[in-house]
Amino acid sequence: KELPPQAPLFSENSPVVNISWDEAVAYCKWLEGRLPTDAEWEYAAGGGLSSTYSGGNNAGKVAVYDRQKPKAVASKAANAFGIYDMTGNVAEWCNDWYDSSFTLKSVRGGAYNSKINPVNELAITYRSKEQPGARSPYIGFRVVWDKK
Repeated sequence: KELPPQAPLFSENSPVVNISWDEAVAYCKWLEGRLPTDAEWEYAAGGGLSSTYSGGNNAGKVAVYDRQKPKAVASKAANAFGIYDMTGNVAEWCNDWYDSSFTLKSVRGGAYNSKINPVNELAITYRSKEQPGARSPYIGFRVVWDKK
């Protein structure tokens, strides 16, 4: 399935960005998967531990942040579940609505341009929001497959 155009400065192993929530959902369905819920995302990011970031408490070891562009996928340490890049590099669409008026979708994980001060945008518990039709160089997605 074709993805939206990616930034020319990104490497071949960069995460997918510039994709709306609707396009991410369609891509997940094409793969017979889906987007994670907020709760699923947070559980997977935590890796069974109580740490600030996915993979530990040292952002520099586990997250790509405070940069002009993303790095290759898996360029930092994985979390205890062996999952890479759940904090930093590219924020990720979740299936849940952010608001009760059903106009904004939840986005988790922070991105390569995120900061940790004054607000820690990389913390596992941090949620941001975006309109589902929006495309951003900072937002990508992760596919979830249910066991059959």
